[in-house]
Amino acid sequence: AVTTLAELVPCKGDEDVVGPVVSRLGDCEAMVRSAVLESLLKVAHEGDLIAVPAILELLEHQDGRIRLAAVEALGQLAPKNDASIISTVASFMEDRHTGVCCTAVQVLGHLGADDAACRARIRARRDDLVAAQPVRAAAAFVLGETEGC
Repeated sequence: AVTTLAELVPCKGDEDVVGPVVSRLGDCEAMVRSAVLESLLKVAHEGDLIAVPAILELLEHQDGRIRLAAVEALGQLAPKNDASIISTVASFMEDRHTGVCCTAVQVLGHLGADDAACRARIRARRDDLVAAQPVRAAAAFVLGETEGC
């Protein structure tokens, strides 16, 4: 139902649509939560004051797939250069789930592309010999995009 609603919405940012979609993020089924996150990308606009806080709450979920989807959604809905969100996303570069780490690196590069401190954090992950190889590769890729390497 949430997916159908998202397809029918004529414009993003309608609180009467975003609110009910966000309310489904608490569903006990992981597949429903994933569908809700995808739907939010269609109905919420960047910096949405209802969607972004709800997505931030999902970052604490025990399921790595949910954390990964939440980080991806932040990459599309969080406002760029927001220090608080950048700091939160950066902390997930060391998540126990490699996919979450890689996604956090990519999202950090997107949200803080103009921020020297963000690039330094990403550089540190690229150069961290303890980090998983996919995470280091994601960091190298992001740095290549943001620094023209």
